[in-house]
Amino acid sequence: MPILNQESKRSSRWRKYEVEALIILVGLAAINFIFISGAFRQTHTVDTESAARLGSFVGGYVGSFFALVGVVLLYSTLKGQRRASETQHFETKYFELIKMHRDNVAELDIQGASGSRVFVLMIRELRCVLEILRRIAREFGQELS
Repeated sequence: MPILNQESKRSSRWRKYEVEALIILVGLAAINFIFISGAFRQTHTVDTESAARLGSFVGGYVGSFFALVGVVLLYSTLKGQRRASETQHFETKYFELIKMHRDNVAELDIQGASGSRVFVLMIRELRCVLEILRRIAREFGQELS
Protein backbone atom coordinates (compact mmCIF):
# COMPACT_ATOMS: atom_id res chain seq x y z
CA MET A 1 0.00 0.00 0.00
CA PRO A 2 2.80 2.53 0.72
CA ILE A 3 4.18 2.08 -2.82
CA LEU A 4 0.82 2.97 -4.35
CA ASN A 5 0.54 5.99 -2.06
CA GLN A 6 3.98 7.24 -3.16
CA GLU A 7 3.06 6.75 -6.82
CA SER A 8 -0.17 8.68 -6.41
CA LYS A 9 1.75 11.51 -4.71
CA ARG A 10 4.19 11.61 -7.63
CA SER A 11 1.30 11.58 -10.09
CA SER A 12 -0.46 14.43 -8.27
CA ARG A 13 2.81 16.35 -8.16
CA TRP A 14 3.16 15.95 -11.94
CA ARG A 15 -0.44 17.09 -12.50
CA LYS A 16 0.20 20.11 -10.31
CA TYR A 17 2.96 21.35 -12.65
CA GLU A 18 1.89 19.83 -15.97
CA VAL A 19 1.11 23.19 -17.62
CA GLU A 20 4.48 24.60 -16.62
CA ALA A 21 6.25 21.48 -17.88
CA LEU A 22 4.33 21.64 -21.15
CA ILE A 23 5.31 25.30 -21.63
CA ILE A 24 8.97 24.46 -21.01
CA LEU A 25 8.94 21.50 -23.42
CA VAL A 26 7.23 23.43 -26.21
CA GLY A 27 9.50 26.42 -25.63
CA LEU A 28 12.69 24.35 -25.67
CA ALA A 29 11.53 22.59 -28.83
CA ALA A 30 10.83 25.93 -30.50
CA ILE A 31 14.15 27.41 -29.38
CA ASN A 32 16.15 24.37 -30.54
CA PHE A 33 14.26 24.14 -33.84
CA ILE A 34 16.72 26.69 -35.29
CA PHE A 35 19.55 24.13 -35.15
CA ILE A 36 17.81 21.99 -37.74
CA SER A 37 18.48 24.69 -40.31
CA GLY A 38 21.54 24.14 -42.51
CA ALA A 39 22.56 27.83 -42.26
CA PHE A 40 24.59 27.21 -39.11
CA ARG A 41 26.42 24.15 -40.46
CA GLN A 42 28.01 25.50 -43.66
CA THR A 43 31.75 25.66 -42.79
CA HIS A 44 34.22 24.36 -40.18
CA THR A 45 36.36 27.53 -39.91
CA VAL A 46 35.46 30.51 -37.73
CA ASP A 47 36.26 34.11 -38.62
CA THR A 48 35.62 37.19 -36.46
CA GLU A 49 32.45 38.18 -38.20
CA SER A 50 31.07 34.69 -37.82
CA ALA A 51 32.14 34.67 -34.17
CA ALA A 52 30.35 37.98 -33.58
CA ARG A 53 27.22 36.65 -35.22
CA LEU A 54 27.55 33.45 -33.19
CA GLY A 55 27.84 35.53 -30.00
CA SER A 56 24.71 37.44 -30.94
CA PHE A 57 22.99 34.17 -31.70
CA VAL A 58 24.02 32.58 -28.38
CA GLY A 59 22.93 35.73 -26.53
CA GLY A 60 19.58 35.55 -28.25
CA TYR A 61 19.35 31.85 -27.54
CA VAL A 62 20.09 32.24 -23.82
CA GLY A 63 17.84 35.29 -23.68
CA SER A 64 15.02 33.28 -25.19
CA PHE A 65 15.58 30.55 -22.63
CA PHE A 66 15.45 33.04 -19.74
CA ALA A 67 12.34 34.66 -21.21
CA LEU A 68 10.70 31.23 -21.37
CA VAL A 69 11.63 30.48 -17.77
CA GLY A 70 10.29 33.90 -16.76
CA VAL A 71 6.95 33.25 -18.46
CA VAL A 72 6.66 29.84 -16.80
CA LEU A 73 7.49 31.27 -13.37
CA LEU A 74 5.04 34.15 -13.87
CA TYR A 75 2.30 31.69 -14.74
CA SER A 76 3.13 29.56 -11.71
CA THR A 77 3.11 32.61 -9.44
CA LEU A 78 -0.26 33.77 -10.75
CA LYS A 79 -1.70 30.30 -10.27
CA GLY A 80 -0.43 30.23 -6.67
CA GLN A 81 -1.85 33.67 -5.97
CA ARG A 82 -5.24 32.58 -7.29
CA ARG A 83 -5.23 29.56 -4.96
CA ALA A 84 -4.20 31.72 -2.01
CA SER A 85 -6.93 34.23 -2.83
CA GLU A 86 -9.57 31.49 -3.00
CA THR A 87 -8.39 30.08 0.33
CA GLN A 88 -8.44 33.51 1.95
CA HIS A 89 -11.92 34.20 0.56
CA PHE A 90 -13.19 30.89 1.98
CA GLU A 91 -11.62 31.54 5.39
CA THR A 92 -13.07 35.05 5.56
CA LYS A 93 -16.54 33.80 4.69
CA TYR A 94 -16.24 30.85 7.11
CA PHE A 95 -15.24 33.01 10.07
CA GLU A 96 -17.93 35.55 9.25
CA LEU A 97 -20.54 32.77 9.33
CA ILE A 98 -19.18 31.57 12.69
CA LYS A 99 -19.44 35.12 14.04
CA MET A 100 -23.03 35.38 12.80
CA HIS A 101 -23.84 32.04 14.46
CA ARG A 102 -22.37 33.22 17.77
CA ASP A 103 -24.38 36.44 17.56
CA ASN A 104 -27.58 34.50 16.85
CA VAL A 105 -26.95 32.10 19.74
CA ALA A 106 -26.26 34.99 22.09
CA GLU A 107 -29.63 36.54 21.17
CA LEU A 108 -31.62 33.36 21.98
CA ASP A 109 -33.79 33.64 25.10
CA ILE A 110 -36.34 31.01 26.25
CA GLN A 111 -37.83 30.71 29.75
CA GLY A 112 -35.14 32.83 31.37
CA ALA A 113 -32.26 30.93 29.77
CA SER A 114 -30.16 32.73 27.23
CA GLY A 115 -27.29 31.96 24.89
CA SER A 116 -26.09 28.38 24.63
CA ARG A 117 -28.13 27.33 27.70
CA VAL A 118 -31.20 27.47 25.44
CA PHE A 119 -29.95 24.38 23.61
CA VAL A 120 -29.88 22.41 26.88
CA LEU A 121 -33.54 23.30 27.47
CA MET A 122 -34.42 22.37 23.87
CA ILE A 123 -32.76 18.96 24.19
CA ARG A 124 -34.63 18.29 27.46
CA GLU A 125 -37.92 19.22 25.81
CA LEU A 126 -37.10 17.05 22.80
CA ARG A 127 -36.45 14.05 25.05
CA CYS A 128 -39.76 14.63 26.89
CA VAL A 129 -41.66 14.89 23.61
CA LEU A 130 -39.95 11.77 22.28
CA GLU A 131 -40.93 9.79 25.36
CA ILE A 132 -44.57 10.94 25.00
CA LEU A 133 -44.56 9.98 21.31
CA ARG A 134 -43.16 6.52 22.09
CA ARG A 135 -45.89 5.95 24.69
CA ILE A 136 -48.61 7.03 22.24
CA ALA A 137 -47.09 4.86 19.48
CA ARG A 138 -47.15 1.81 21.82
CA GLU A 139 -50.82 2.44 22.66
CA PHE A 140 -51.76 2.47 18.95
CA GLY A 141 -49.43 -0.43 18.04
CA GLN A 142 -47.14 1.63 15.80
CA GLU A 143 -43.36 1.74 15.63
CA LEU A 144 -41.22 4.87 15.53
CA SER A 145 -38.30 4.95 13.17
